[in-house]
Amino acid sequence: MRIVYTEQSLESLEESINHLLNRVDSLITDPHTGQYEEYLEHLGKGHRRLVEGYFKIIYLIEGRTIYIMDFFDTIQAPENMKG
Repeated sequence: MRIVYTEQSLESLEESINHLLNRVDSLITDPHTGQYEEYLEHLGKGHRRLVEGYFKIIYLIEGRTIYIMDFFDTIQAPENMKG
């Protein structure tokens, strides 16, 4: 068995990735724009989230550095989220 990607499917994938990365890039000018992620509060690190499509972009701010921790598919149960 083999998998064949059509040109359309690859273009769609590239578009989705670009949307996510553009959203991440927006953090450079306004890193505090995301809300605190309630499902990770128990870790006490101040995880934040941005929502783009069906994904939550989970990130942390430490000093002048933004760490992208996860791209969480919102179709999953929130309890599966890890920081």
